Amino acid sequence: MIPNGPKSLKLNRMRQIDLRQAWNHESYNFTTWLSKSENIELLAEALEVDGLTVENAEVPVGTFRADLLCIEEGTGKRVVIENQLEVTDHDHLGKILLYTAGLKASIVVWIAESFRDEHRACCSRLAKREYRRILRLFWTPD
Repeated sequence: MIPNGPKSLKLNRMRQIDLRQAWNHESYNFTTWLSKSENIELLAEALEVDGLTVENAEVPVGTFRADLLCIEEGTGKRVVIENQLEVTDHDHLGKILLYTAGLKASIVVWIAESFRDEHRACCSRLAKREYRRILRLFWTPD
C-alpha cells in the first residue's frame, strides 16, 4: 500500500487506435473534446507549461480558422493549437504559420496522427532559428 495514497488503484491497458475511430470529425468532435478543461489540463502537463485556459475555438484569422486559442497561465502567452487527425501536410503547416502571425501566438501546438520527416525538420528549424525568441513549437510524437 502507498502511504497517503489510494486504497485501491485500477490500471487499464493503453492501446494505440486510429484517431478517426475515436473522433470522426476534427472540428466537431476532437476540438470540442480537447477544449474540455480536464483534457486541456492533460495537454498542458504533457507540454510542461504552467497551464492552459481555452480562450476560444475555431478562431477566425482572415478566411481561415484556428482550432483553439489558449492562454498559458502564469505568463499570459497566446497558444495556438492546430489539430490534424491524419498525417501532416503542407496545408496545415502553412496554417500554423498564418495563425502564429495573425494571433500573435508565442506557442504553437500541432497535434497530428503522424509527422512527415520534412514537416518535423521544418518545425525544428523554426523553433531553433528563425523564431527562437518568440515561438516554441510542440507536436505529438509518433
